[in-house]
Amino acid sequence: MCMSDSSTLRCCGRDMTAIGLNQPQGLQLHSCPSCGRHSWRSGAREVDRAELLATLQVQTPIIGQDRPAPPAAIEPAPEEAARRSELQQMLSGFTIHGTSS
Repeated sequence: MCMSDSSTLRCCGRDMTAIGLNQPQGLQLHSCPSCGRHSWRSGAREVDRAELLATLQVQTPIIGQDRPAPPAAIEPAPEEAARRSELQQMLSGFTIHGTSS
């Protein structure tokens, strides 16, 4: 059973490891390095699973929400367009016969 003293939680005769989260502020995971038992705490209060999940719930976007427009297609420079056209003409009759392994 986990016990707390003035500043740390203990389990199996050892201090529990504490990992704090940036959001929401003050929420910490305490884990026993010996047995793996863990608990979530906010300050001195233990947070139950339902409260934890509600706190960490990810906000999903609303379906149909406006999205940013995709970037405009970049047209090739005129000389590049001419080279592409020439290459397409050269390769238009090109055929690959068979494969090698």
